[in-house]
Amino acid sequence: MSEEVVRRRKPHKKRKKPKAIFYLPNILIGVALILILAYILCIMVFRTTSVEVSGNHILSDQEIESQVVTGKYTKYGLVQVVKRILKPVKNLPFCESCRVSVSLTSPHTLKIKIKEPTLLGYISLSDGKMAYFNDDGIVEEVSDRQVSGLLPVSGISCSKASKGELLPINKSCRRTLLQIVKAMKKYGIKTDSVTFKEDREVSAVSGDITYDFGTFDYMQEKLMRLPYLLPHLTGLKGTLHLDTWTPENTDIIFEKSEG
Repeated sequence: MSEEVVRRRKPHKKRKKPKAIFYLPNILIGVALILILAYILCIMVFRTTSVEVSGNHILSDQEIESQVVTGKYTKYGLVQVVKRILKPVKNLPFCESCRVSVSLTSPHTLKIKIKEPTLLGYISLSDGKMAYFNDDGIVEEVSDRQVSGLLPVSGISCSKASKGELLPINKSCRRTLLQIVKAMKKYGIKTDSVTFKEDREVSAVSGDITYDFGTFDYMQEKLMRLPYLLPHLTGLKGTLHLDTWTPENTDIIFEKSEG
C-alpha cells in the first residue's frame, strides 16, 4: 500500500510596507514648515538694513562690503552668512580671514569681521606695484595701493613677487634687512626707511638720524652697539658712521648735519 505524501503550502506572508511611507507626509509637512520659517526669518527678522565692518585699516568699509556682500540676496543677512560659510571669501586684498555673522541682539545688522596680515614694509616692483612683507620676509600682498606707516625699502632690484613666498631679493640682503629692522624695533628705534646700495651696503633712517652700516660685515656686532649709542644721539641731526666699525677699529663717528 503506497503512502500518499501530501505537501502543505506555507501560508503566504504579506509584505509590510516600509515605515517611511507612513511617515512621508509628516516629513514633507515638517520640511515645508522649516522652509516657511526660514523664509519668514530671512524676510522679517534678519532683513539687513545696515552693514558693520571691523578689523580693517587698509581697505575701506565700502570696498570690503562690495566684495563680501554679493549676489541677488544682499538684503538677507542669513543668506549671506550661509553663503560665506559654504563659499568663503578669497582674494580679498590685505585680508587673512573674513567672518560674516548676524545675531538675535541686532538681527538687521550684518557684521563683517576682517583680520589683516601683520605687515612690516614694502619693496617697489618694476611694474609699479609694491610687495608687502612681514617680519619673516614673506610676501603678504602684492598691490599698487600705497599703505602708509610701513617701512619703505629701496636700492634693491625686484621685478616680480608672489604672495606667500619669500621676498625675491638677494639672500644676504633679505637677511640683513630683517636683522636691522628687528634690532631697531627691539631697541625702540622707529625705522623710517632702509636703503641698499648695489646689494653690498645698507643704511637706515630714523627721524633726523641716518645709521650708515656700510657693508654687511659684522652686522650683528654693529647692531649690538646701538643701545649704548642712543642716549648720546638725543636732539642731534646727522649720520652715525657704523660703516667703519671692525673688531680692530671700534671707533664710531657721528657726523652732524648742517642746520
